[in-house]
Amino acid sequence: MKRRPRRRLPIGETPWLQDGMFSDQHGVASPAAVREPLYLQPVRERSARHQSRRLREQRFRNLVQLIFVALAAVLGSLMLISMLTAIEAPEADTGTFINQLDGGYIASDLPGIQDDAQVFTDSPFTRPLNAPIVSAQSAMLIDLDERQVLYKKDAYARRAPASFSKIALAVTALQYANSDEQIKVPEDVLAQPSPRVGLVPGESLSLRDLLYALLLPSGNDAAVAIVAGTGGHAYVVDKMKTHVERLDLNDTRFVSPAGFDAEDQYTTAYDSAVLATDAMDRFPLLKEIVSTRTYVIPERSHNRSYSLKNLNELLWSYEGSTGMKTGTTDDAGQNLIASATRNGHSLMVVVMGSTDRSQDAGTLLDFGFQAIRAQG
Repeated sequence: MKRRPRRRLPIGETPWLQDGMFSDQHGVASPAAVREPLYLQPVRERSARHQSRRLREQRFRNLVQLIFVALAAVLGSLMLISMLTAIEAPEADTGTFINQLDGGYIASDLPGIQDDAQVFTDSPFTRPLNAPIVSAQSAMLIDLDERQVLYKKDAYARRAPASFSKIALAVTALQYANSDEQIKVPEDVLAQPSPRVGLVPGESLSLRDLLYALLLPSGNDAAVAIVAGTGGHAYVVDKMKTHVERLDLNDTRFVSPAGFDAEDQYTTAYDSAVLATDAMDRFPLLKEIVSTRTYVIPERSHNRSYSLKNLNELLWSYEGSTGMKTGTTDDAGQNLIASATRNGHSLMVVVMGSTDRSQDAGTLLDFGFQAIRAQG
């Protein structure tokens, strides 16, 4: 068998050695001079294509992630802007009791009225030329159903409140004590000026009975007993102040719970109307008391019996009278808050600094009911 002759390499061509790819020692040709095997070219091309595809995929994923992050940032910013623009500044805390002359129902979570102009509107059916003449220095006539002012005379002038303060005292007492709570009569009731009920120190009466003694004959000894039984003078005056602030009575300041003349103590016809309306609407017991002509505190083992008579003369003389409160001091003159209902329509009148409060109040109430009838 013949051996195949060895193929001769062309002149200048160097034999290919695998080791030559890694070293050119021992006289072996360097890789630069070595020709790559043919079978490696497809492998290298496929590897390059695979790496290129993976690089493109990685770039695409990075781009998608970047777009997603950008969209999330934009949406988050829009949501934040929407939330910030939707938030409104909180309203000022003006208190927990509504001003009763705004026509709304009393509720503890309603704010007070800030602007007097929003509380009343002047009735279009009354004219100054039609207004009656009264002796009161200040007066105000209100249509309680329509929340309209039918008459006013210096209604915002500050004057001595006299026993109007006892309305605020009664409200304060009922806000912090039960009407059935027993109160011991203190020793200093004997030092109080008239009018007095004649309470005896050491005996005990319910707050309910003391409120009758406070509001019917305007007993100053009853006022002292209530103050002593509900926290003392300083505490009660502070709570009365809080109540006044909650009603936005900016022209009212009480120093004496009983209404004795005192420096820097004042109210107005307007504020007094608000105070009285609030009390009657929120406390049916007070509305019942002020409309009572006479009342007898029954004798019990811990108290004597007392007969009480309401000082409001209109309860006997004026048809439809529903009561309210009197007040008289040297500084105040004659004061009166009075209300009446006829044919389902209710009016309230406040007179201050009068020389004949019953006459003035009756005249103004007549004027109001006539104006209502004229409306048809």
